[in-house]
Amino acid sequence: MYSKVNGLSDVEISWIRYDAQTGYLLIVYQDGNIDLLHDHSFYNMPDIRNLNITGSKRINSVYFYQQLFYLCTDFGILLLDPVKKEIRESYVLQQNAQVLQVHALTVYQDSFYAATSNGILVASVQDPALQNFAHWTARSSQESTEVFVHQGHLFFVASDTMYLYQGVTPVMTYAAQAPIQRVRAGAQHLYVCERNDNRRAVMVLDENGVVIDSIFNVNPNDVLETAPGEIWVADEWQG
Repeated sequence: MYSKVNGLSDVEISWIRYDAQTGYLLIVYQDGNIDLLHDHSFYNMPDIRNLNITGSKRINSVYFYQQLFYLCTDFGILLLDPVKKEIRESYVLQQNAQVLQVHALTVYQDSFYAATSNGILVASVQDPALQNFAHWTARSSQESTEVFVHQGHLFFVASDTMYLYQGVTPVMTYAAQAPIQRVRAGAQHLYVCERNDNRRAVMVLDENGVVIDSIFNVNPNDVLETAPGEIWVADEWQG
């Protein structure tokens, strides 16, 4: 058991993620504070929590790329170097003087795709000036909560709909019957957590977005495939 008594710097953990390439465990707290765990040693990085900014400092997700951590926050993207224990760069994305919330990030065909409060934004991974918002191109205008690659294809989620990019054109591939909370990619299938007051379910889709199975009588926060045919559901009601 780890706590503030023997390593952790804070309380109220939002989520944790492990990067196998660097061997670091990223621990994110609700106030934006960060702990790194490596070889049973903790290192605190309070940079985001201590930022002198107005508005939310929430960290929504992380994308591991080339041994660096890309933190998606409510005020942009921060590039964290876990080995040097430093925030290397920050990309503030804004439109019409409004700072965009960044919910998720992925890399597809040598480009970054960011799911933001104003849609999908794209920029080259080779671009040395990603701090300049003019170097990002809008690909959709709907608020997007997830963007990910599965079976060599690029998908994103907007509210209750999942889209597949065909070239630069988004094509609807699955329309849920309730807002989509989470999408996880398994070895072959996609697992969609969707819920509102009238519907709570995990839908199992093939790579084309066709429903092949479903799980009801759940209230899903998240889902994970650990082996073919074996999935774990984080359930609001039953654990």
